[in-house]
Amino acid sequence: MFIFKRNLIIFFIFLIIITTFILKISNDNFISVDNFSLETIEKNEYKFKMAKEIKEKWKVKKKDLIIGLLELDKYVLENGDIYYIIHYEPIKNVKENLKINLSFKFDDFNYHYIDYKDKINYKDPLWIHKEKENPMPKASVFIDSKEKSCFLSYTNVFNNKKKGVREEDIDLSTSIKMNKEKIVLSLPNKNNTIVEQWGIISKENLVNWDNKEITDLLKRMDLNRVRKWGYDGLYYKVPKSYYPSNSKSFWRNPAFHVGNKFLDYNVRFLKDFSIISLYTALNTQNKKGIWFSSPRSEWLYDDYNIDGPFYDTRFNTDAALFLIRGFRKYNDNLLLKGAINYGDFFVEYAKTHNFKTKSKGYLVWDYANKDFSIIPNHVSLNHLVNEINFLYELFIDSDDEKYLNIALKLKLAIKDTAKDWIKENGDLHYAHLVNRGYGLKDYKLLTLKDLQYSQSLFKKVDGKVDNAFNLLIDNKEKYLKEKKIIN
Repeated sequence: MFIFKRNLIIFFIFLIIITTFILKISNDNFISVDNFSLETIEKNEYKFKMAKEIKEKWKVKKKDLIIGLLELDKYVLENGDIYYIIHYEPIKNVKENLKINLSFKFDDFNYHYIDYKDKINYKDPLWIHKEKENPMPKASVFIDSKEKSCFLSYTNVFNNKKKGVREEDIDLSTSIKMNKEKIVLSLPNKNNTIVEQWGIISKENLVNWDNKEITDLLKRMDLNRVRKWGYDGLYYKVPKSYYPSNSKSFWRNPAFHVGNKFLDYNVRFLKDFSIISLYTALNTQNKKGIWFSSPRSEWLYDDYNIDGPFYDTRFNTDAALFLIRGFRKYNDNLLLKGAINYGDFFVEYAKTHNFKTKSKGYLVWDYANKDFSIIPNHVSLNHLVNEINFLYELFIDSDDEKYLNIALKLKLAIKDTAKDWIKENGDLHYAHLVNRGYGLKDYKLLTLKDLQYSQSLFKKVDGKVDNAFNLLIDNKEKYLKEKKIIN
């Protein structure tokens, strides 16, 4: 009896400590400003199964002059962790930076950040580990202390470019400043820029730094200089084939690949980020149920006159599969509803934007413009197979046969054309072309993995694998073995 009472007391003490911590970092004074005034525009709260979201927006004023618009998007996660992102758009050029105070402190701490040596890339960076130090580096940092653990990005400054592209101004970007009672952010006031800073704060360790698998994964999924997490999702370096593009520019990729990868792990930071990514995917899904790519792809523009924003079936289907995986892990019906919204859109898209095969299967076009005009374009095998996989998965969770019926139309198209996809050297063609021929260089492994995934779904739903898919898999594997790409 004594042991039971003692354990009960310990439990309640622990609960009070956790509650105090959450209240301390999630109250209305989470951020404050000393050198300018804030005038509230709006404040809204939203409840999800795994988090509560609070969104606030202010006018930043110097006396009566409005110099910018400031937004805070904050999640209080079910596990007690706090995620936030600050988004600032200056509308006046002012020499003095906007100083934002974050209302939490660290006493003794150490931190880790990524160093790239000579070239910014995710292949060979190093983790740098340092003890308490000021000034902090101009880098995103993982901070650990006895009381709490957090991830804090540096303050990113981007120049606004056309078509939703943002160009990083690393010289104007600033590092965080650690004071005894608070963390201070310095946001430049330069017109036509976007300024963002984000973080995750936890009472528990976010990362086990002795786990090499996780530390290597964090380097590969780099959220510092290689990729940028933004107010509305994940930003990638703009490819040279997109417009506008330069070495410093980023675009919002609709697919949420990093969050999807992190779903496979129960490490605190990875789990938090995957939940944030899932709800950001929901919040950025438009009324049609899709996510546009905003830049111009020079290839699509030159070949088909498809300009940005455009619809990309691969990235959208990846995002919808991410929602399904999130639903299965966290059992939040809103995530399944988001996947269904995309599925309903895709069912209608597939019926009207396709090449029909001899048995009336659908080779669904990879891309469409923002108006979904009937513009025939190529059909990539990886896009088509990925769409089948999504529709099968959605059928499993929704039990709605309309998704399976469209999946069977796409599957039929591959069965009709299976031999045509195989090159003389055994590799697979990348795409079915507008002239009804086949061509372009396929990915090394992506299409193969998609095909193998399909077979597992066919066995689960149909009770057997498909011979046409086996033919494609066998040829691809044989080719890759000959090239010593796989064993």
